[in-house]
Amino acid sequence: MTTYSCTPTPVCGVHWYQVITADGATIEIGADVYFRVCDAVLSVTNIQDLNYSTRVICQTSLQKHIAKKNLGDIENDRQTITNSLQVFVL
Repeated sequence: MTTYSCTPTPVCGVHWYQVITADGATIEIGADVYFRVCDAVLSVTNIQDLNYSTRVICQTSLQKHIAKKNLGDIENDRQTITNSLQVFVL
């Protein structure tokens, strides 16, 4: 098994968009997306546009996560939200 040590690079950003929180507040959110491809062959053969697909998955996950929280919780727990949105796909 070959292992590669590489640093994740920013591939795209999730553009700013509005989300309604659980308590009805409207906020604008966005994100910088970093990822690392573990299997280049699977990535090329199974995904038509990797950057677009990654951006959509990140945007959807962020929106679902933020929409469940109150505005006060979002402001107080930014680091916790960031940590919970980090996903590793093997």
